Amino acid sequence: MTAQAWFLESSRAALRIGPLAATLDLARPALGLGAVCYHDQPLTLSLLALEAPAIAQLDGTSLLERYVQWDNLVAAYRESPSWPVRVDCRWRAGVEGPLAALDLVVSVRTPLLDSRPEMAVRSTLAATAAWQMVSADPGRFEPWPEGLGPQGSRHTPCAALDGAPGCVLFRLPGDAWSCVAMVHPADFSRAALAAVPLAPAAGEPRTFRLAYHLFSGRLEKGVMLRARLRCLLLPRDGDFSLAAARYASFLAAEPPLGP
Repeated sequence: MTAQAWFLESSRAALRIGPLAATLDLARPALGLGAVCYHDQPLTLSLLALEAPAIAQLDGTSLLERYVQWDNLVAAYRESPSWPVRVDCRWRAGVEGPLAALDLVVSVRTPLLDSRPEMAVRSTLAATAAWQMVSADPGRFEPWPEGLGPQGSRHTPCAALDGAPGCVLFRLPGDAWSCVAMVHPADFSRAALAAVPLAPAAGEPRTFRLAYHLFSGRLEKGVMLRARLRCLLLPRDGDFSLAAARYASFLAAEPPLGP
């Protein structure tokens, strides 16, 4: 029998599965999964944070329901007059050998004949380097920002990652772990990666912010749109090949049932 992974008290959820621990406040989903610890190493990151439009109320006042179902944490946020979009979320975590996976499925629907459901899922983390997958077959990565489009301001370089697979690998401080953030290519409209500071000292980490923008089209009553995202914690040794293999299996997986 699988041990319970999620523990829910009011709107606060704690994740404990094997060597992985994290927290999530369902009343503040824009903070994402935080307080992440893996193999007794605290990691400076926030993963899979939900960012709705400024007019939306994706917080404790719109939290319609939340519960733990088997190894899933489920939450639903009601639509508001300013943003008539219901958002259903399902988080799932698993550990396999030295690798941990954090999955998020986001679904949107509306009671109106026409609405705009665009939102984003962001991950923010301290890392010494970022690598963008530029080809899924074979899995080939290039360092960011080289070759990945225009940079932004002097203080916040930013590259649009459109046209490339939705898979970015970050090398975390130290030499033990890397983190991979991916989204199914059928489920997102655009992506962007930014970092500060512009020129860190040799070997020093910078703060990366990766945003996957979802649901760019219109949404009408009776239609449900869904996006699938995954973050992996994996060993630094062989991280490129392992990330490429896991991205391929992510693409081949059957889409989840239900909202």
